Amino acid sequence: MKHKLTIVIVSYNVKHYLAQCLRSVQRAAQGIDCQVIVVDNHSRDDSVAYIRAQFPQVDIIVSNHNNGFSYANNMAIRQSQSE
Repeated sequence: MKHKLTIVIVSYNVKHYLAQCLRSVQRAAQGIDCQVIVVDNHSRDDSVAYIRAQFPQVDIIVSNHNNGFSYANNMAIRQSQSE
């Protein structure tokens, strides 16, 4: 399914900020056909489990290494399903 918009968020050990960010994105994207992708750069603060439980509609890419911001964005772009 093609979406109109993909929002990419790169995360590294910021579970609580990430939750705030995703709640804000949910409010801002109401009525917009969008995909939200979080790329977790090998966090050790249980971010992935928390996001899966609290935000099941978010696509999560789990990286086994922190290869940096640009690399994470490129991973998400390859999985994006936007027009």
